[in-house]
Amino acid sequence: MERYTNLLIICLISLYFIKPCYSQFQFISEYCIDTNGNYTANSTYHNNLKFMLSSLTAQANLSLFNNDTVGEGFDQTYGLFMCRGDLSVTQCHDCVVEASTTILKKCPTEQEAVVWFNQCMVRYANYYIFSLFKEAPMVYAWSSQNVSDPETFGEIYSKAVDDLIMQSAYNTSSLGYATGQANVTLGVNVKDV
Repeated sequence: MERYTNLLIICLISLYFIKPCYSQFQFISEYCIDTNGNYTANSTYHNNLKFMLSSLTAQANLSLFNNDTVGEGFDQTYGLFMCRGDLSVTQCHDCVVEASTTILKKCPTEQEAVVWFNQCMVRYANYYIFSLFKEAPMVYAWSSQNVSDPETFGEIYSKAVDDLIMQSAYNTSSLGYATGQANVTLGVNVKDV
């Protein structure tokens, strides 16, 4: 109980002194999962969820990824956040604040949900979600640009992604994050008028 009291104090202090800038984060999507049940407002699960999201927000002042668990038994809540590797912890914190607010608005009763922003994601569930390989839920995003030579584009893209995988996997100072650039000429078919 002492751990939760200390954590609550830290959460309240961090929320008082830090004023997030909400407009800088790009919302992508949410996924509200009701197959694991719903909760009611002000229930023990709901209170645990709010406390856990506050805890994650406080932890985002210290790192770009973390997880937490709050409660016991059927009311236990598991949650995590992850921020892009090029963000500062201040930007990560601000994004997690916005994502936590958004997830409660978009998924007001579901016991499992995830929200994606371009800069971060927040996820929670009423079951253990840590260190599990799951391919769902996920969001697909694609470009509306057309290329005149998809085969060449695919080769350049694949090489660039392979290089980034190697950079992020074997460079311990990059925290598993890498960015890169590849030169591609997008051919546009224009008809003479």
